Amino acid sequence: MTEDFLHFLWYNQLYRDDAYLSCGTKFHVINPGVPNRDAGPDFFNAKIEIGNKIWVGNVEIHIQASDWYRHNHHLDSSYDNVILHVVAHNDRLVKCKSGVEISSFEIHPDASVLNLYQSLTDNSLAQQCGNYFSKISSMERLSVFTSAFVERIEKKIKHRSEIRKPEPDFTQIGFLYLFRAFGMKVNAEPFEMLASKLNYRILLRYAWNIELLEALIFGQAGMLHKPWKDAYMKHIASEYFFLKEKHRLAPMQSHLWKFMRIRPAGFPTVRMAQLAALFNSNPSIIGSWLSCDSLSAVKKALSFHMSDYWKNHYNFGKELVRRNNQPGKYFQDSLIINAFVPVMFEYSALSGSYDYIERAIAILEELSPENNYIIRKWKELGVYPENAMQSQALIHIYNAFCSQGECIHCPLGRKFLFKQIDSYEDKRKSRKRQTQGKAHE
Repeated sequence: MTEDFLHFLWYNQLYRDDAYLSCGTKFHVINPGVPNRDAGPDFFNAKIEIGNKIWVGNVEIHIQASDWYRHNHHLDSSYDNVILHVVAHNDRLVKCKSGVEISSFEIHPDASVLNLYQSLTDNSLAQQCGNYFSKISSMERLSVFTSAFVERIEKKIKHRSEIRKPEPDFTQIGFLYLFRAFGMKVNAEPFEMLASKLNYRILLRYAWNIELLEALIFGQAGMLHKPWKDAYMKHIASEYFFLKEKHRLAPMQSHLWKFMRIRPAGFPTVRMAQLAALFNSNPSIIGSWLSCDSLSAVKKALSFHMSDYWKNHYNFGKELVRRNNQPGKYFQDSLIINAFVPVMFEYSALSGSYDYIERAIAILEELSPENNYIIRKWKELGVYPENAMQSQALIHIYNAFCSQGECIHCPLGRKFLFKQIDSYEDKRKSRKRQTQGKAHE
């Protein structure tokens, strides 16, 4: 049993009918209070009735009552307004900093609720959830998908904004997302670092010349600092060192790039050449996305032609057997999901217009669902996403809730728990009526 589960029980009043304080006095909960996710008591402004008195104040929740002292609440005056200590095990009396003893309530969930919670949290993706999800109405399913998807993107945006320097320039923000997406999972961090080393204004200045774009990108990636026998690489290295001095550029360390266990088509060198080709074909890629209103428009904005050298090379001096370094469907879909969509969400927040989010979602709904380990697990449970928005939502639900045992915070888990609890409650009331009926016979 976790504190989160106790929070869930207390807030939804899912404990046995008769509530008694540890001292034996019966009490009644008028209002469980407002959940607090920040520092301080767990619930603010609760209202309870003890005897003939109404108490209004805060509620603190712990597994063991002694956790009150373990967490040093007895030294913190912000806990002086606590009127009730809700615990799973009342192993000692507690007092606040002012010396006042705090009433305690040892909470005991109904056995059926506890068993259901444990059966869910013991499995990273419970069969019960899959069965339930596949049977709910299409409107309920769409609601779960949409809220989970939006939460995933907002969480991603919040994380990126916390780790990057304050960036007032929207185009540079989009630039960071685009580079990161080109790195895929393995090289996402180095590509984002590369973007921070390359202001997009410099690339725009040389967008007309793909050789200069490649010189800037490979050079800032730290890949042009050794002597080259390859004539083309000698040429762009020479161009880079001129541009480096002109713009006072500081390159990355080349050891940050990962090549191991990656297919040649996904080598960072190929991705850098593709980025150069993209900026050569569409210098205002970030701005052009804002006017896209269909999947075909986004794909057109992402189309490009590789330079002659990189049509048949996957690394410096390493030729391909077949001439083809154009991005495949999987990679292009990944760029839409991981760059285009968050850019649209970022601009929606900046402009105050929800239209950009609506278009991003509509375009994702045109895109085929992903096929990875997590989606295959969902399919085993009978849950089949119809598009990329839905597969993104399922990935978020699995990563944020299922794999963490956070069923009570999950939009799907909460629906399932309440449905089962309502079912148990109906059965309990039915049995109670039957027992009362027999007593009157």
